[in-house]
Amino acid sequence: MLDTLPTDNITLRCEALFDRVAATPIGENAHALRVGLAECDAMERVIASPSAVYRLRDVRHWLRLAYGHTLHGYPPDELRRNLLKALAGFGAAARAVDSPVR
Repeated sequence: MLDTLPTDNITLRCEALFDRVAATPIGENAHALRVGLAECDAMERVIASPSAVYRLRDVRHWLRLAYGHTLHGYPPDELRRNLLKALAGFGAAARAVDSPVR
């Protein structure tokens, strides 16, 4: 996916991460965690909006819970739902900053 394609397009990166999360089973997965956090780092370098940074930190939190070695009581479906919701919220916040207000 975007592992080898450097881009500053936040929308493209966010959609790619959303698709990756939707396709990857929830559970301890070091590669999925590493790739997800790397995408978050790449997106954070481009954004300047404090609200988008806050939303991105929320995405990181859910990525660590979904794919890291953590103890929690969330069922996998709820983790996926919360992670996808956090990604959608970040994408909306990033697009709101990028699009001009009329």
